[in-house]
Amino acid sequence: MGQSRAAGTLVYPVEASNASTRTVRESVPPVLPKPRLLDRVREALRVRHYSRRTEEVYVAWIRRYIFFHGKRHPAELSGPDVTRFLNALAVERRVAASTQNQALSALLFLYRDVLGVELPWLDDIVRAKRPERLPVVLSRDEVRALIQRLDGPPRLMAYLLYGAGLRVMECCRLRVQDVDFGTNQIVVRGGKGDKDRTTMLPAMAKAKLVGHLSAVRAQHQQDLAAGSGWVELPTALARKYPQGGRQWVWQWVFPATRIYLDRETGQRRRHHLHETILQRELKRAVTAAGIAKRASPQHAPSLVRDPLAGGRPGHPHRAGTPGPPRRIDDDDLHASTQPRAGRRPQPRRPDVQPVRPAARKFMADGIRGRDPRCLSPSEVRPGLAATRNGVREMSDIRTEAEGGDIQRRSAASFELRTRIRRSVYF
Repeated sequence: MGQSRAAGTLVYPVEASNASTRTVRESVPPVLPKPRLLDRVREALRVRHYSRRTEEVYVAWIRRYIFFHGKRHPAELSGPDVTRFLNALAVERRVAASTQNQALSALLFLYRDVLGVELPWLDDIVRAKRPERLPVVLSRDEVRALIQRLDGPPRLMAYLLYGAGLRVMECCRLRVQDVDFGTNQIVVRGGKGDKDRTTMLPAMAKAKLVGHLSAVRAQHQQDLAAGSGWVELPTALARKYPQGGRQWVWQWVFPATRIYLDRETGQRRRHHLHETILQRELKRAVTAAGIAKRASPQHAPSLVRDPLAGGRPGHPHRAGTPGPPRRIDDDDLHASTQPRAGRRPQPRRPDVQPVRPAARKFMADGIRGRDPRCLSPSEVRPGLAATRNGVREMSDIRTEAEGGDIQRRSAASFELRTRIRRSVYF
């Protein structure tokens, strides 16, 4: 049987009983179009679990870079083109150094992780030096006057920003299960750098937050009766817990006033309160209070620092950073968390006292900075003999070591060097 080939079609003549000719056509499989550059950028960012804000910013900078060079493909450009774009941002647009470095980070991600370009000029690009700026600091009286001019959920959110040191989006994305009233703690999940941390629950906001959650729960019950009550779950938890989006523990602490329809699932959901509502209300309160400072919720550290209290201001997002001493009028707003098991402060050993005059002798002899375990007895003896306590301790340890065996001598030597270490470094 004959076979002929047409344009993209195979024709098979078939003999039928009625002597008519039938044609069977086999279509060529369609060729999938190549994904666009910006779609490849989004896919690369999502594979590496970058945040949604980072994805939006990187795509915006890459688009501006393409339009700056007359819509040329970035694969056709090189190092001088990147430098010319960054120089135009600094000279013509007069952007800040942080903005210029942000654009550079987006372009480096484009070339290295999307286009797979490994060229030496990527390492030769110089980043702009970011200058140090002083933060905007509000006094306690200014913060109190600002909060008094807020009402409703924005006022409660301002309590959490000031008393717990939350960022704007961290406060907006709080869920019911993240607030622990028993231990006066708030768990911040997926903060900056996708890291979790715990912070304090302000005592002044505790009662107001309980009443707010009661109203939110009543609203959630009404949504469930109306066939909605869903919220967005992080990552792939919606597949793992099909009904988790309607549970109370996953609801937003500050839900939005409107319900939207999700296109993928068809669920009627509530989003969290948009951050622009808090920003707008806080800007209005700053104007009404007559505060002549550029205060905004983006400066979350400015709402918890007060240099008038004495000491170095602390940073609310960095663990272990010292802050101002507590005052009596702050006990209502800054609540202390319950001590955790196994983390109680250990008292100092009373039998080991630092030999501070010997430490001064060591610094004079140029021994400071050396590991005390590497010091020889000839180097240790002058330091201990510098004080009366040092001489007594040295004689006691020598007497114990001379009459003992090797194990006792090692223990005495370890005790001696422990005291030297304390005297040198403390």
